[in-house]
Amino acid sequence: MKKTLLLTLGLIMTIAVVGFSQNLVTSIPWPCLSELPEVKQADSDLKAFRPN
Repeated sequence: MKKTLLLTLGLIMTIAVVGFSQNLVTSIPWPCLSELPEVKQADSDLKAFRPN
């Protein structure tokens, strides 16, 4: 019983850590990318093609 409880708890903790790390990784790069000159140029090019 104790072994099953520990295994279940370990599995839940692993799933929680994986979910948190994926969320963290996807939220970090965007502020850095918006400062790149290529990204700024692409944004201005897209705004030129967008209808008002």
